[in-house]
Amino acid sequence: MAGMRRKLVVTAVVALLMAGLAGCSLPWGSVLHPATPAPGITASRYGDKLIGIYATTAPLDLTPDQRVYATITPSDDVDGTMPAYAFKGLDGFAMFMADMQDATGTYCHADASLTDVACDYSLDDETATGGTSTSLAMAGTLNMAPSGSVNFVVGYPILQTTDGRVYVVNADDSPAVSAGSIGATMTMSLADTRTVGGVTVYSAVITFNVKLRAVPSQITVLAMSGSDVVLSHTDYAPGTLPDEIRPPAGTSYIIVKTEAADSSVSREVLGPDAPSLVTYAARGDGVLIAQTTTINWA
Repeated sequence: MAGMRRKLVVTAVVALLMAGLAGCSLPWGSVLHPATPAPGITASRYGDKLIGIYATTAPLDLTPDQRVYATITPSDDVDGTMPAYAFKGLDGFAMFMADMQDATGTYCHADASLTDVACDYSLDDETATGGTSTSLAMAGTLNMAPSGSVNFVVGYPILQTTDGRVYVVNADDSPAVSAGSIGATMTMSLADTRTVGGVTVYSAVITFNVKLRAVPSQITVLAMSGSDVVLSHTDYAPGTLPDEIRPPAGTSYIIVKTEAADSSVSREVLGPDAPSLVTYAARGDGVLIAQTTTINWA
């Protein structure tokens, strides 16, 4: 687009949520390790828009100009199936908002292992240019153990071409986070701003959090009556909870008790307005896979 100026900003910020350190930021070198960038390439050399982030626990083996395009399984209007994107050959966690280039609108995609996913998309008239101004913001969280074979997470830009293709690309200064202890949250962010005649016509902010949790060893689900009587007690190994649970009649609330390998115990109380519960299971390398179980309060 003639007259367009484009800026791609990559930042990495660490926020420690431990008691006594809330709001404190540590120097770059103390807990952050920059990714190894491909020489001679920056994301700003591409004219395509930033739409998301692809996080990996090991650097991608990509040449400077190599793109990995997503394969798409179209949506099915009959059964309501959403389109499925897959970056074949890559092992990581994709999070992005893609323009579907049709009446479907904008598609918000996040790997099933991510939690606390939020998508915000807006399209406003832009009188200064006679067109529209588009903005998107997306956030999500990958949960990890503070120790394990994984010691950092790298984020790569996900871009979309004008004809709708979505791809991952290697970029200079791809952010990376590592280290920390239980309770800490590290944050990587990617931002893209485009202007025409000094007016912003496109902006994107992608925030990817890495939260450190204790590794669960047992999960207990307690159905409680209004008088605090235990109506049912079920123990699960992490990762074995069913897709749906049906609390017994008279259940007023549910307690989810998680015992960890370090002997710590956490509890979550869920009322009848909670549609589901989320638990975690270690996959072997320190990444904790989130499992969502629907609560049928009927």
